[in-house]
Amino acid sequence: GNPFNDTDSDPTPVNGTPDLAIDKSHIGTFTVGIASNYRIEVRHVGTAATSGAITVRDTLPTGLSFLSGSGAGWNFSATGAIVTATSTSVLAPGANTFFLINVSVGRAAVPGVTNAATVNTPGDGNPGNDRDTDPTPVNGLPDLAIGKSHTGTFAVDGEGAYTLLLQNVGEGPTFGAVGVVDTLPASLTYLRTTQANGWTVTWSPPVLSATTARILAPGDRATIA
Repeated sequence: GNPFNDTDSDPTPVNGTPDLAIDKSHIGTFTVGIASNYRIEVRHVGTAATSGAITVRDTLPTGLSFLSGSGAGWNFSATGAIVTATSTSVLAPGANTFFLINVSVGRAAVPGVTNAATVNTPGDGNPGNDRDTDPTPVNGLPDLAIGKSHTGTFAVDGEGAYTLLLQNVGEGPTFGAVGVVDTLPASLTYLRTTQANGWTVTWSPPVLSATTARILAPGDRATIA
């Protein structure tokens, strides 16, 4: 006889879950012998704040070695090739945090490596975005080799010719000026250059110097005569 108490409603709070996504990238150009950096960003794309530690693990590929890490609120440790970064800061939905990993670059990394990192935190409900990879090109170092030869037979009071052959036998291009120095013995005097090929030649007895700003890629050759 009373329809007014025949229905009821219940407001039900529903807790969200954290969901961390990771983005990894390299900064600048990696070159053998020069320390370089990776940037790792952790973004919260979930619906509830984190409630435990955030842990990022990065297994460095062959040729890279951990030097240091930096980032507000992050602590770093390394065991062999595995670098672990940990933060106990609470990350709210929509927030992000990042840090840098500084690595040394060895010859085994040429011509490139692929580096992967993973992130986890208690309650993360979406493992599909917990891992990211970064293909990283690695430049090798230049290695210049020089060969010198003479043409014909030299005679007293006559003229002779030398040819200098410079080749990059390394794994990376030259950067900066390339110079060649030839100290002539006392019995020889410089007269002229017949093949400069982009070189600037100067004579300051007994030293002949040649410089060029040309970039020599691996395998490139340059001749001075």
